Amino acid sequence: MNTTCGRFLLCLLPTALCLLIFGCAPVKQPSATTKPAEPQLANDMQGWMRGLNDQIAALAQTSHQLPGPSDAEHRKLMSDAFGSLSQILPLLHGKAQTGQFMLQMQTLNTAQSQLAGGSSEMSIEPTIDLAIRATASALTDIQQGNPNLTDRAEISTDQTELQQWIGQLDLKSGPLHRQVEANAIDSITRTAQAMSSALAEKMNGPTTAASGQ
Repeated sequence: MNTTCGRFLLCLLPTALCLLIFGCAPVKQPSATTKPAEPQLANDMQGWMRGLNDQIAALAQTSHQLPGPSDAEHRKLMSDAFGSLSQILPLLHGKAQTGQFMLQMQTLNTAQSQLAGGSSEMSIEPTIDLAIRATASALTDIQQGNPNLTDRAEISTDQTELQQWIGQLDLKSGPLHRQVEANAIDSITRTAQAMSSALAEKMNGPTTAASGQ
Protein backbone atom coordinates (compact mmCIF):
# COMPACT_ATOMS: atom_id res chain seq x y z
CA MET A 1 0.00 0.00 0.00
CA ASN A 2 2.79 2.36 0.99
CA THR A 3 4.72 1.39 -2.12
CA THR A 4 1.71 2.10 -4.32
CA CYS A 5 1.15 5.50 -2.73
CA GLY A 6 4.83 6.36 -3.10
CA ARG A 7 4.77 5.56 -6.81
CA PHE A 8 1.59 7.60 -7.23
CA LEU A 9 3.16 10.61 -5.52
CA LEU A 10 6.26 10.29 -7.68
CA CYS A 11 4.05 10.37 -10.79
CA LEU A 12 2.30 13.51 -9.56
CA LEU A 13 5.52 15.30 -8.68
CA PRO A 14 6.46 16.46 -12.24
CA THR A 15 2.92 17.72 -12.80
CA ALA A 16 2.99 19.63 -9.55
CA LEU A 17 6.33 21.19 -10.42
CA CYS A 18 5.02 22.24 -13.83
CA LEU A 19 1.99 23.85 -12.26
CA LEU A 20 4.19 25.59 -9.71
CA ILE A 21 6.60 26.99 -12.30
CA PHE A 22 4.28 27.79 -15.21
CA GLY A 23 0.79 27.82 -13.79
CA CYS A 24 1.60 30.25 -11.00
CA ALA A 25 3.72 32.59 -13.05
CA PRO A 26 2.12 36.00 -13.64
CA VAL A 27 0.20 36.13 -16.86
CA LYS A 28 1.78 38.62 -19.27
CA GLN A 29 -0.57 41.29 -20.46
CA PRO A 30 -0.72 41.64 -24.22
CA SER A 31 1.39 44.58 -25.34
CA ALA A 32 -0.60 47.61 -26.36
CA THR A 33 -0.95 47.95 -30.09
CA THR A 34 1.01 50.92 -31.40
CA LYS A 35 -1.34 53.61 -32.62
CA PRO A 36 -1.07 54.27 -36.33
CA ALA A 37 0.93 57.33 -37.31
CA GLU A 38 -1.50 58.41 -40.03
CA PRO A 39 -3.85 60.51 -37.85
CA GLN A 40 -0.91 62.42 -36.35
CA LEU A 41 0.58 62.93 -39.81
CA ALA A 42 -2.76 64.21 -41.09
CA ASN A 43 -2.97 66.66 -38.18
CA ASP A 44 0.56 67.87 -38.89
CA MET A 45 -0.25 68.41 -42.55
CA GLN A 46 -3.43 70.29 -41.72
CA GLY A 47 -1.54 72.48 -39.27
CA TRP A 48 1.12 73.16 -41.90
CA MET A 49 -1.51 74.09 -44.50
CA ARG A 50 -3.36 76.32 -42.03
CA GLY A 51 -0.16 78.16 -41.14
CA LEU A 52 0.72 78.58 -44.81
CA ASN A 53 -2.69 79.95 -45.72
CA ASP A 54 -2.69 82.34 -42.75
CA GLN A 55 0.62 83.83 -43.88
CA ILE A 56 -0.54 84.08 -47.49
CA ALA A 57 -3.72 85.86 -46.33
CA ALA A 58 -1.58 88.35 -44.41
CA LEU A 59 0.57 88.89 -47.51
CA ALA A 60 -2.51 89.43 -49.67
CA GLN A 61 -3.84 92.01 -47.23
CA THR A 62 -0.55 93.91 -47.39
CA SER A 63 -0.42 93.59 -51.17
CA HIS A 64 -3.82 95.25 -51.50
CA GLN A 65 -2.46 98.34 -49.70
CA LEU A 66 0.56 98.71 -51.98
CA PRO A 67 2.02 100.94 -53.21
CA GLY A 68 2.39 103.12 -50.13
CA PRO A 69 1.48 106.77 -50.66
CA SER A 70 4.87 107.90 -49.31
CA ASP A 71 8.36 106.47 -48.96
CA ALA A 72 7.81 105.89 -45.24
CA GLU A 73 4.48 104.09 -45.70
CA HIS A 74 5.81 102.13 -48.66
CA ARG A 75 8.81 101.10 -46.58
CA LYS A 76 6.54 99.80 -43.80
CA LEU A 77 4.25 97.88 -46.17
CA MET A 78 7.17 96.27 -48.00
CA SER A 79 8.72 95.30 -44.66
CA ASP A 80 5.43 93.63 -43.71
CA ALA A 81 5.28 91.85 -47.06
CA PHE A 82 8.81 90.51 -46.70
CA GLY A 83 8.01 89.44 -43.14
CA SER A 84 5.15 87.31 -44.42
CA LEU A 85 7.29 85.92 -47.23
CA SER A 86 9.99 84.93 -44.74
CA GLN A 87 7.37 82.55 -43.28
CA ILE A 88 5.73 81.48 -46.55
CA LEU A 89 8.80 80.46 -48.54
CA PRO A 90 10.18 77.93 -46.00
CA LEU A 91 6.72 76.36 -45.68
CA LEU A 92 6.50 75.98 -49.46
CA HIS A 93 10.08 74.80 -49.81
CA GLY A 94 10.08 72.11 -47.13
CA LYS A 95 12.70 71.07 -44.59
CA ALA A 96 15.44 69.99 -47.04
CA GLN A 97 16.69 73.51 -47.69
CA THR A 98 19.56 74.03 -50.12
CA GLY A 99 22.42 76.49 -49.72
CA GLN A 100 20.97 78.59 -52.51
CA PHE A 101 17.60 78.78 -50.77
CA MET A 102 19.26 79.83 -47.51
CA LEU A 103 21.04 82.66 -49.35
CA GLN A 104 17.73 83.75 -50.85
CA MET A 105 16.17 83.76 -47.39
CA GLN A 106 19.11 85.71 -45.98
CA THR A 107 18.61 88.38 -48.66
CA LEU A 108 14.90 88.55 -47.85
CA ASN A 109 15.42 88.72 -44.09
CA THR A 110 18.13 91.36 -44.41
CA ALA A 111 15.83 93.53 -46.54
CA GLN A 112 12.99 93.15 -44.06
CA SER A 113 15.26 94.12 -41.18
CA GLN A 114 16.70 97.14 -42.99
CA LEU A 115 13.28 98.39 -44.00
CA ALA A 116 11.91 97.95 -40.48
CA GLY A 117 14.76 99.62 -38.62
CA GLY A 118 16.97 101.35 -41.15
CA SER A 119 17.59 105.04 -41.51
CA SER A 120 14.88 107.03 -43.22
CA GLU A 121 17.67 108.62 -45.28
CA MET A 122 18.56 105.26 -46.84
CA SER A 123 17.38 104.67 -50.40
CA ILE A 124 14.93 101.81 -50.21
CA GLU A 125 14.65 100.94 -53.91
CA PRO A 126 17.81 98.77 -54.18
CA THR A 127 16.93 96.90 -50.97
CA ILE A 128 13.37 96.16 -52.06
CA ASP A 129 14.35 95.22 -55.60
CA LEU A 130 17.01 92.78 -54.39
CA ALA A 131 14.53 91.08 -52.07
CA ILE A 132 11.91 90.83 -54.83
CA ARG A 133 14.46 89.17 -57.14
CA ALA A 134 15.52 86.75 -54.39
CA THR A 135 11.87 85.87 -53.74
CA ALA A 136 11.21 85.28 -57.44
CA SER A 137 14.23 82.97 -57.68
CA ALA A 138 13.11 81.06 -54.59
CA LEU A 139 9.61 80.56 -56.02
CA THR A 140 11.09 79.30 -59.29
CA ASP A 141 13.28 76.82 -57.42
CA ILE A 142 10.32 75.67 -55.32
CA GLN A 143 8.18 75.04 -58.41
CA GLN A 144 10.94 73.20 -60.25
CA GLY A 145 11.82 71.11 -57.21
CA ASN A 146 8.30 69.93 -56.41
CA PRO A 147 6.63 67.53 -58.91
CA ASN A 148 3.22 68.60 -57.60
CA LEU A 149 3.90 72.15 -58.82
CA THR A 150 6.01 71.67 -61.95
CA ASP A 151 3.20 71.28 -64.48
CA ARG A 152 0.73 73.76 -63.00
CA ALA A 153 -0.03 76.29 -65.75
CA GLU A 154 -1.45 78.91 -63.38
CA ILE A 155 1.80 78.98 -61.38
CA SER A 156 3.89 79.32 -64.53
CA THR A 157 1.65 82.16 -65.73
CA ASP A 158 2.07 84.08 -62.46
CA GLN A 159 5.82 83.45 -62.55
CA THR A 160 6.06 84.79 -66.10
CA GLU A 161 4.16 87.93 -65.12
CA LEU A 162 6.43 88.36 -62.10
CA GLN A 163 9.52 88.26 -64.31
CA GLN A 164 7.99 90.92 -66.53
CA TRP A 165 7.55 93.25 -63.55
CA ILE A 166 11.08 92.53 -62.39
CA GLY A 167 12.29 93.58 -65.81
CA GLN A 168 10.64 96.97 -65.22
CA LEU A 169 12.38 97.63 -61.91
CA ASP A 170 15.47 99.17 -63.52
CA LEU A 171 13.40 101.30 -65.88
CA LYS A 172 11.21 103.20 -63.41
CA SER A 173 11.85 105.52 -60.48
CA GLY A 174 9.90 107.37 -57.83
CA PRO A 175 6.15 106.66 -57.60
CA LEU A 176 6.25 104.63 -60.82
CA HIS A 177 8.93 102.43 -59.29
CA ARG A 178 6.79 101.87 -56.19
CA GLN A 179 3.92 100.82 -58.46
CA VAL A 180 6.12 98.25 -60.22
CA GLU A 181 7.21 96.87 -56.84
CA ALA A 182 3.55 96.66 -55.80
CA ASN A 183 2.71 94.79 -58.99
CA ALA A 184 5.58 92.39 -58.36
CA ILE A 185 4.33 91.67 -54.83
CA ASP A 186 0.86 91.06 -56.26
CA SER A 187 2.29 88.48 -58.68
CA ILE A 188 4.27 86.89 -55.84
CA THR A 189 1.09 86.69 -53.74
CA ARG A 190 -0.87 85.01 -56.53
CA THR A 191 2.01 82.58 -57.15
CA ALA A 192 2.00 81.58 -53.47
CA GLN A 193 -1.80 81.21 -53.53
CA ALA A 194 -1.62 78.98 -56.62
CA MET A 195 1.08 76.83 -55.03
CA SER A 196 -0.93 76.49 -51.83
CA SER A 197 -4.04 75.47 -53.80
CA ALA A 198 -2.07 72.89 -55.78
CA LEU A 199 -0.60 71.37 -52.62
CA ALA A 200 -4.00 71.34 -50.90
CA GLU A 201 -5.48 69.59 -53.91
CA LYS A 202 -2.75 66.97 -53.72
CA MET A 203 -3.30 66.49 -50.01
CA ASN A 204 -7.10 66.51 -49.90
CA GLY A 205 -8.19 65.67 -53.45
CA PRO A 206 -9.59 68.00 -56.13
CA THR A 207 -13.09 68.20 -54.68
CA THR A 208 -12.01 69.19 -51.17
CA ALA A 209 -9.43 71.66 -52.40
CA ALA A 210 -11.92 73.33 -54.72
CA SER A 211 -14.60 73.56 -52.06
CA GLY A 212 -12.18 75.24 -49.67
CA GLN A 213 -11.47 78.13 -52.00
